[in-house]
Amino acid sequence: MARSPSRSWERPPACPLVTKVHNEARRFADEGYDILLIGQQSHDEVVGTTGQARTGSTS
Repeated sequence: MARSPSRSWERPPACPLVTKVHNEARRFADEGYDILLIGQQSHDEVVGTTGQARTGSTS
């Protein structure tokens, strides 16, 4: 099946749950909470979530 030239093939935005987790991580980090995130260090969602916290709050 050929792709239609009018269709956009851009990457879709993050799902609402991932966006919610990012927002919560940012909010709690801004409020001074320590965040314990359990997951594979190289997994895209773990990398993305740790990137939402302020610098120095992740290790």
